[in-house]
Amino acid sequence: MKFWISEKGNDKVIIIDEKIIYNNNPSKSKLYEIQNQLRNGSIPSTLSGTPFSYIKRISSNSNSQKFEIQFGHKNKLIIDAQENKQSILDHLKSDPINQPIYKEYPQKWYKVVYKPLISLGLIGLVFARTYEIAYNMELGYDYIVTGAGIAMMQVGLAEILGSKVILSIGILLVAIILYRVIKKLAAKSIVEELIY
Repeated sequence: MKFWISEKGNDKVIIIDEKIIYNNNPSKSKLYEIQNQLRNGSIPSTLSGTPFSYIKRISSNSNSQKFEIQFGHKNKLIIDAQENKQSILDHLKSDPINQPIYKEYPQKWYKVVYKPLISLGLIGLVFARTYEIAYNMELGYDYIVTGAGIAMMQVGLAEILGSKVILSIGILLVAIILYRVIKKLAAKSIVEELIY
């Protein structure tokens, strides 16, 4: 049995024995109680874990302090290991009992930019439509919105800010998102994977 205790993160206690990975986020008073039991060589009965027989793979991204345990068909458990992540992965790699297959590869570029590009598209559409409304209002068109929602917000922003300010804000937000995409692509994250 090996254990890691951290003051930070959502998983303050991580225990690995021959058959099960335990993770828990106890209160501070419980943390010291659990720590004393672990130092005496016993795993507290209140902790629950994931048996190695259920685990299909454990994967971790080099740019994250978390690793993901996949079990079953689509079930996932994300463990927030903080500063202990590399030590835990090294222990799992060298596990003589469960003997995982270790793989290391660069993360695919489309997985890195997927979410930022979706937000770029949505923000771009909202601001393009708001700019169109503001421009048409400056030309003398009137807009009547019934009900509440994004259309009402767009008309309100167009009326208050005008087309030039809307365009400036839209360009600024698009530039921020593109900067984040480029920064993520430059980071070149590595995925470590243990297959059971």
